[in-house]
Amino acid sequence: MILDIRIYLIITLFAIVCLSLIMYNFLALYHNRNSLPSTRKIEKWQKKIVKGRKPFWRLRKTKNLAAYALALETMAPATLEPKKFTKLAKIYGKKHSACRAFYANFIANFPQLVDMEKDEITDTLISYIDDNVYNRTNVLRALCGLGSAQGVVKALHKINNTYFLHNQLLTDALETFNGNKEDFAQLLWEEGGNWNASITTGVIDYITKTSHRYGAEFMPLLQNPSTDEKIRAAVVRYYGKHIYEPARAILIELMLNPTYVNVAAQAAEALSLYPTKDTSEALRIALYSTYWEVRYAASSSLIAITGTIELRKILQNESNFATEIAQYILETTHQSPTESGERVSA
Repeated sequence: MILDIRIYLIITLFAIVCLSLIMYNFLALYHNRNSLPSTRKIEKWQKKIVKGRKPFWRLRKTKNLAAYALALETMAPATLEPKKFTKLAKIYGKKHSACRAFYANFIANFPQLVDMEKDEITDTLISYIDDNVYNRTNVLRALCGLGSAQGVVKALHKINNTYFLHNQLLTDALETFNGNKEDFAQLLWEEGGNWNASITTGVIDYITKTSHRYGAEFMPLLQNPSTDEKIRAAVVRYYGKHIYEPARAILIELMLNPTYVNVAAQAAEALSLYPTKDTSEALRIALYSTYWEVRYAASSSLIAITGTIELRKILQNESNFATEIAQYILETTHQSPTESGERVSA
């Protein structure tokens, strides 16, 4: 009798567990079905846009805003009254972090919907910034899309004082700036004297992609041995994109007497833009570096300056370090040891 009861209880519990799993799956499917806008819902929003309707209040819900955004992607953007975006921004500012990040992303993707002359939403967007990396990134993208240079600066000051943002994420966001990039770069550099290393690095990388006018500006950072490694590496990358002759001797010094391997390797790479006899000689010496990153970059730069003949000479050398990297570079560039047509050695 007791055994029968136990078996019955086990079967009952097993059935309850199975039913619970089935119910959970149904609820999950229902939630997923309603979390993403359906094709039918998107088409309805497209019709509303075509008819010129301005569905402000419905956009307070994130799922409606998502459908609205997808509808806009396939057609010419519609316009709401500029003041409506400030109201929406404030409404989403009261929602949780993911919703704020989504609204900032919406503005980043459709900045043309906002009339900045009539609609000042920058402060509201900046208030979104918190410890959510998507929030910080999307707010910066939105401000850049709106062309609000001062708004970006204010956002960076807030991030610098309280949070962290990876330099690559920052550079990617800054590249979306809608306006005069030279003026924007100048503003960032003038305002960024006390920013942390990650933000400063991101700004320098942005300037590297934007302007060639900072050769003299960046020299103190290149010369100062106490400059943060990430910042110094970013400055070296700048001189590897924009030729500034006074930087050549320092790049050689950084390559031959490395404090940081990363900086030394990038200095060796940057020297490919400075084809002088001294540069070629320094690159030959760097082929014997104990760091493979430096040897590899020096080999690539030496080929860019002199052709492959110098590396073929190295193959006869007794140094394993130099011969191995020379052989590797020649093989990866598909150059045989007997090929001709090298450039004249510097």
